[in-house]
Formats: sequence, C-alpha cells, structure tokens
Amino acid sequence: HKTKLLVLEPHHKYEYSLTVQLKLQQKKGILEVWFSQMMMKFLPIGLKGMMVASLLAAFMSTIDTHLNWGSSYLVNDLYRRFLVKDKDDKHYVSVSRWAMVLLTVCAGITAWNMDSIKNAWIYLAVLTSGAALASLLRWFWWRINAQAEISAMIAPAICTLALLLVDWSFEIEFILTVA
Repeated sequence: HKTKLLVLEPHHKYEYSLTVQLKLQQKKGILEVWFSQMMMKFLPIGLKGMMVASLLAAFMSTIDTHLNWGSSYLVNDLYRRFLVKDKDDKHYVSVSRWAMVLLTVCAGITAWNMDSIKNAWIYLAVLTSGAALASLLRWFWWRINAQAEISAMIAPAICTLALLLVDWSFEIEFILTVA
C-alpha cells in the first residue's frame, strides 16, 4: 500500500511513497531534514515562501517567549527578591534587558554545540530531570520545599555541564544527574 502526496501544481503529477522515503532516510541518519526536503520537492513557489515564513514566525515566537520568561524569572524571582531590593522599576527593566542578552548568548552557545535535534532533546531531558523529580515528589513528601526545588534546578544544570565533557551514554548521564 503506497501513501501518495497530492501537490497543487497542475502541470506536475507526483507519485511518491512517503513511507519508503522515510525509511530510507532513517537508515541514512538524515531523518531531521526529511520535512524540509519534502517541502522543497513538492510545494509550489508561493507555498514554499508561506511555509518558510510560518516556520520562522513560529521559531521567533518560541524564542521570544522563552527569553522573556527567562529574564522575568531571573529578575523578579531571584534578583529582585534576594539580591537587590527597593530599587525603581527602571533599574529592574535595565537588569532584565541584560539578563535577556545573557540568556541569548548562553542559548546561542548551547545551540552552536548541538549536533542534532535528538541531542538537544537529550540535553533538555538531562537538564530538567532533577526539577521534574522534585516537582513530582513535592506532592508526596512533606520535606520538598522551595529550597529543595531550587536545588533540584541548579544541581542538574551543573552536572549536565560537567557531563558534557565526558562521552557517556544518555542512560548513565540521566541516572547520574537525577542521583
């Protein structure tokens, strides 16, 4: 049974088995570029532009949301609460802008060092493993408090950065980070 893709170009008729193509590319190890290849092969010019614009808009929306969230978290929940109290809002807005620049640089360095999307997901899984465990345990164990959750966020970040220097399997890195 073949899966066929219909294309909106009246002068071309494609019959293409997406399942076979997916399996071939999976064997070659280039599964991450499959979507873009299919888009370039089958979409007409106008839809290609719309697709690229929509992907860029979704990317920028996600990046913007996370940068704003990160700087807001750093400034309001850490900097304003524990480090510098009783300043005017202009000061905190300026610090928030610098926090956003710092987060952008850190994200850029992290993205530059990623080999594939799969490795990025593994990195995120290991990085957030401690916080996920603490968030789950707080409902069942009375000793989990805000300090334990903050420690569970900081410790995996340090462990993950240290484990990047050693080439271990995902399972070992995950167990060491959670432990």
